[in-house]
Amino acid sequence: MKRALLALTILSLSFGAVPARALVNYDKGSRVVKGVQLLQDHDDPTAYYYLPQFPHLSSAVVFGGLIGFNVLFVTLGLRQFRKKAVH
Repeated sequence: MKRALLALTILSLSFGAVPARALVNYDKGSRVVKGVQLLQDHDDPTAYYYLPQFPHLSSAVVFGGLIGFNVLFVTLGLRQFRKKAVH
């Protein structure tokens, strides 16, 4: 179980170490159009990337994550409790 968790952690961290593909000019190439922020590409002055003003997550994703973590922590807590319980 510990090895599987360690492997999953290493695998998930390796996906986060991807080199950046979109280098932008934050200072001089930034524009806001109807609540959407446009950032100019570092190399190409005619290319822009969009970014919403505020990140959004749907309620279903938030509640699903909360329920998933709740189940995980309760399950792990019960395992620890059963290991330490006197028979």
